[in-house]
Amino acid sequence: MSISHEEEKTLGLGVGIREDDFQAASVPFHTRGKAFDEQLATMQRIWSGQPFSAEVGAIGPAPAQAGGPEILIGAFAPRALHRLGQWGTTCITIMELSGAR
Repeated sequence: MSISHEEEKTLGLGVGIREDDFQAASVPFHTRGKAFDEQLATMQRIWSGQPFSAEVGAIGPAPAQAGGPEILIGAFAPRALHRLGQWGTTCITIMELSGAR
């Protein structure tokens, strides 16, 4: 992801709202936000060249864009909007998906 120096990349992410998707993957639904926050923090560390963990140093090629790709986060709930402010570059909302203006 984001290793081509030819063009900028955008990474679109969201926590997910369908509980049955999480059941199918045997992943806890009610802790998905916390897990997503941890994943975003890990990506940010990797893309900034910081160590992956105390045991593992920096990994992967340097991103084409300083700090990693633009992050588009799906958000409409209060906690999701907070997450957008902390990690995202831009957002997509349910209103945009439905075509409402």
